[in-house]
Amino acid sequence: MPKKTKDPHYEREQARYDSPIPSREWILQTILAKKRGLTKKQLFQSFSITNPESQEAFRRRLGAMCRDSQLQKDSKGRFTPCSNEGVVEGVVRTKKDGTGWVEIEASSDRYMLGRKAMFRLMAGDIILVRPQSSPFKGHIYADVIRIKQRRSEPLVGRVVESRHGLQLKMLDQSSVQYFDLTVQSAQEGDFIRAGITAHPSEARFPKARELEILGNEDTPGIEATVMLAMAGLSEDWPTDVTHEASACDHQISHDVIKQRHDLRTHPFVTIDGEDAKDFDDAVFAETCGDDTKLWVAIADVSHYVKADGALDREASKRGNSVYLPHRVVPMLPEVLANELCSLKPQVDRLVMVCEVLVDPQGQVKSYDFYEAVIHSVARLTYTQVADLIKHSPIEKSPYAQSLEALYALYQILLKQREKRGALDFSTQESGLILDQNQRVIDLKALQRTEAHRLIEECMLLANVCAANFCIEKECVVPHRVHDGPDPKKLVDLRLFLEGYGLHLDGGDSPSPSDYAALLKSSLSIAHHDVCQSIILRSLKQAVYAVEPIGHFGLAYPHYLHFTSPIRRYPDLLVHRAIKAI
Repeated sequence: MPKKTKDPHYEREQARYDSPIPSREWILQTILAKKRGLTKKQLFQSFSITNPESQEAFRRRLGAMCRDSQLQKDSKGRFTPCSNEGVVEGVVRTKKDGTGWVEIEASSDRYMLGRKAMFRLMAGDIILVRPQSSPFKGHIYADVIRIKQRRSEPLVGRVVESRHGLQLKMLDQSSVQYFDLTVQSAQEGDFIRAGITAHPSEARFPKARELEILGNEDTPGIEATVMLAMAGLSEDWPTDVTHEASACDHQISHDVIKQRHDLRTHPFVTIDGEDAKDFDDAVFAETCGDDTKLWVAIADVSHYVKADGALDREASKRGNSVYLPHRVVPMLPEVLANELCSLKPQVDRLVMVCEVLVDPQGQVKSYDFYEAVIHSVARLTYTQVADLIKHSPIEKSPYAQSLEALYALYQILLKQREKRGALDFSTQESGLILDQNQRVIDLKALQRTEAHRLIEECMLLANVCAANFCIEKECVVPHRVHDGPDPKKLVDLRLFLEGYGLHLDGGDSPSPSDYAALLKSSLSIAHHDVCQSIILRSLKQAVYAVEPIGHFGLAYPHYLHFTSPIRRYPDLLVHRAIKAI
């Protein structure tokens, strides 16, 4: 730096460094005088910096000022002072061709990122950007202001050989980068989990090291193993979780039973699929004059999983159980999910009960919630119950009258469902057929019987009563909400329907009944399964929210999840809230 300088902080810099460079304040002041900013070369000229050592120190200072959000560098390499005006935060996504964009989390906006910027970014990085004022080739681009947070979670990929040596090829479609790989025992073709050791820059590949070998293409069930690893799901349990689970009482004490409703003389049954292992709901019904009384008993998970304990923290982290063909990653350890909280037949189990009285028109006359103990008399399958409904039971059983009352109630609730305009998609679900090595060899159509729908209507009724109960008591719980269709998607849907001669009523705000009528009319066309898929895509996804705005698809003004606390964490929160009330 010349001795004769206008830098107001020259003496401070001289005291710190043998070869002082311009202070941050003077750099900002100099750049501010230029409306279009200055490149690194122009800054060297402005400050008469010619010494290579001083130039390197100056480069480092510019980099530090960018990291500290004092400066920003645009796509043309010009440095300008940072301003929060117009700056937004988003997540980096990448495409197969190496280009990318940033998704703005606070909105549905996305902006393209220049190819040069992508050299130092990874999918999953959180960055600050300033969108450019005018589009380029039909896209709005954004200048990267700062990398706020680097992606740090483990990577899942396949080991490949390249001219650079062994590299990790990401399996995640949102990340197309290759990583220089440090291995312990992994070989070419192995699927592995790896940790990031160096992030990318304009001059180098990112680096990673092997953490765990998942297997290779010949490993049975490798697809499911890889899928779970990519989702960050583990089949192992932390030590404190297993200790807390093993300490749960396997015997229900007399004192616990005394504090509950004793419903062990009621012939409850569970009705599930043939391959079900956790039975979290049991039902019983009886006629009361012209009305029907229904008891929906749900496993009392909250009795065993205490708030903020090790089990609770792990369940909250997992959020729900994850089901794959012939494989499940449960939200709770097996001793709870398949034993203590599973409503197996011929054993006492603790439950939360929703007791509902329904009139012949399907209207709820009254409901109540309470803790109870039950003793299920049978574990029935959907196939068995569908057969009993169709042919009537030949032999009298303890649950015969209950099944008759349940089926009669189901028919009433079905009419009520149609009356309120709930959506009923008739699409065919498929299941996978696997060989002994857990490889997919075929698909099978899953049969949905009246028994499936009977249980579904009972669970829906209990969920609605729980929602109304929590709203009435002004209790904050996670509601399951489903908003109406997006106006933009409605335009596209109506254009599609014109080609089939179909019409959706309701203008910009169609009701569930309008959609229900459309679905019914779509059954008359040749490709109604394709049509129903397009109709479904026009709707928003259901989400959890504190504000109870209702459920469009089910046509309920209020709805939440109460019936599966073994496999859904929001249900456990609802149970705790009801108990607290």
